Amino acid sequence: LSDNVDVRLDPDLIYGMENTTTGSGDILSAYWGILSPIEPWAGPGAQNSTTGIVTDVKSTRPWAAPENEQTLPENQKNHKHWTVVKPPCYDSNLTVVEVLNPGSLINFNQVPEGETTVRAARFRFVSCYPLTFTVTSEPSLPLRVFSTNGTVGPVTASKESIWTETLLWFSFTGGAPNRSSSSTATIRCQGTAFTNDFTFNLAALSIQRPVAAVVLALDQSGSMDEAAGSTGLKRVEALRYSAKTFVEVIQAGNAIGLVNFDTTAYAVNDATYPGLAVTTIGEGILDPNRSAARNAVNRHVTNPQGSTSIGAGIEAARQQLNSAGSWDVKAMIVVTDGIENTAPMIASVLGDVDARTFAIGLGNPQQISTSALNAITNATGGYTYITGALGSSDDDFYKLTKYFQQILAGVTNLQIVLDPTGFLPHNVVLEIPFPVSDVDIETTVVLNCDLPALKFTLRAPGGKLISPSDAAPGTGIKFYNAALTSYYRLTNPVTVQGQQVSPGRWYAILKIDEASFKKFCSRNRPDDRPRIAAEHEVVFNDVASKPVTPCVRGGVRYNLSTYAWSNLRMSADVQPSLLQPGGKLTVRSRLDEFGVPFSHATVGAEITNPGGTSRKLVLGETATGVYEGTSVAIMPGVYSIRVTASGTTSKGVPFTRETIMTSSVFAGANDPLPGSGTPGAAEDTICCLIKSLLRDKSVGTFMKKRELDPDSILKSVEKCCSRQH
Repeated sequence: LSDNVDVRLDPDLIYGMENTTTGSGDILSAYWGILSPIEPWAGPGAQNSTTGIVTDVKSTRPWAAPENEQTLPENQKNHKHWTVVKPPCYDSNLTVVEVLNPGSLINFNQVPEGETTVRAARFRFVSCYPLTFTVTSEPSLPLRVFSTNGTVGPVTASKESIWTETLLWFSFTGGAPNRSSSSTATIRCQGTAFTNDFTFNLAALSIQRPVAAVVLALDQSGSMDEAAGSTGLKRVEALRYSAKTFVEVIQAGNAIGLVNFDTTAYAVNDATYPGLAVTTIGEGILDPNRSAARNAVNRHVTNPQGSTSIGAGIEAARQQLNSAGSWDVKAMIVVTDGIENTAPMIASVLGDVDARTFAIGLGNPQQISTSALNAITNATGGYTYITGALGSSDDDFYKLTKYFQQILAGVTNLQIVLDPTGFLPHNVVLEIPFPVSDVDIETTVVLNCDLPALKFTLRAPGGKLISPSDAAPGTGIKFYNAALTSYYRLTNPVTVQGQQVSPGRWYAILKIDEASFKKFCSRNRPDDRPRIAAEHEVVFNDVASKPVTPCVRGGVRYNLSTYAWSNLRMSADVQPSLLQPGGKLTVRSRLDEFGVPFSHATVGAEITNPGGTSRKLVLGETATGVYEGTSVAIMPGVYSIRVTASGTTSKGVPFTRETIMTSSVFAGANDPLPGSGTPGAAEDTICCLIKSLLRDKSVGTFMKKRELDPDSILKSVEKCCSRQH
């Protein structure tokens, strides 16, 4: 055999020219090839055309019948099996250690400012004795040793393979954009009668935190004036309220645009239905560009005669993004409540859209162009949310807001830590815990409410209280108040009253401000609403003056969303997002820390069916950092899926993550998309049939006998049918 260590330990090289030989002949004059099964596994059932067949081989139990263990995967052994190739341990055996990094380079590539990435020095070894790997010469900052104490081991050789792999980790945190860093590190490998030093080159480049340009494509067809279920709001009012939260919370440096569509899409400078060209948002609530985006949302109203051309809205949003210049991420959010009935259709613009596309459908999946929306979001890496029938619960009131916030997190690379909704009555102090982990770079705690009458403070680990007055330069604390939306943004670690706060359990503390509550409720009269709206730069009567108001209920509805810009990330998807009743849903989640798949988390899903009943689904780890579970969707309608993950980081600090998704289940879910050739043809046929029947004298006589007015009904039908064009 060769003296070359790599050849002697490589099953594909050690046998030289005999490497692929197979068995032949009978048991008395057999030629046993390298690929032949090894006794006692060489029963008749273990041989095939790949191994070659030696006839008259004796059957040995339990490998042969009736147990047939020769067919088990772990018993499929030929002469290349590692247990044959790997030498047994003797005092004279050499220890072999190899570096797996090409050129001994540890490259961090491009790391965004503020984020941390880890990369490993990778070794593999064959040894009869445990080995310890220790950093003896550390790299210069900002490159760091990440493995605890700079040591891995003692590592005992694997009993499952020839080679044993070992990783020793280094980290890099992005600094000023476009600044490169390089250094060297030396790692000593030591075992019985073996010592060797290995030198690695480390290289990294810091880049700017990615920024996104997002265009909202908002439906303003006549049906948007209809009720948003039992929320007490019209659909257009619910849309305005939720979209403004997106505008208030998006980080400075990102950009927002807005286009309106109904029968057609309108230019951003249209005199009647103006939108907003893509505009970079600045810091703070009073930033003029943020105010311009807020005003664009406030101006979104319905066109009573408008039909629905979702394709036109998508095309207009795409044009705005194309003219917006260079951005790290380009995305659009399409919001609609209906079925497209006017060209261009989604199918006709699908191939032209290259921006990541998200969609929100207001209503049941059968009432919306759900299949078409799914087609375009799936093709561009986005996803679709369908609200289903909205009820009067607090969760349904904030459902659209949550969808916007979920998309905001997806577009700007944020993680949702916690997202509860509820109702806060008088004389109650509500404390909502949330974790801040060592891997979290920035934490944003957002409070949405239906009346600007809540006191909103935070309590840090150790008990120190944080109020809006603690927001100051140098503390890492910012506070913003936009009436119905307010939030703290914390750059970790923050400084409270001169002391730095460690990661741990924080609390958001909510309490009704009785003076503000009394002030607004006593002034909530029709003649006061315009003044209230002006004072708070919101369309206040969209929310607070509806039949089920905070004043009538005696408390305030709230939604508290905690975001993290973090080095521990969770992503999730549900497949398929569109299916027939009785189909199987597969929920999958992925976790990574510092870009490395993350194991040993507790991951699950809460699935709420169209009837409102929830069930828990445990997601098992199917691969490193990948968690999966399946469920059957029996009922037609919208399934809401809330995926949660919890555990501790690599440094032992608790974390939580959550995300929400929807899956639509209905007959015809997989039917072909409507094309653009004859839009509205089916509707035209139905309208023609109904009008013909109503004009028939015998039908008219029949209806009049039953005190029905065919002429009045005909006028209504003609009006309705005219809106199809």
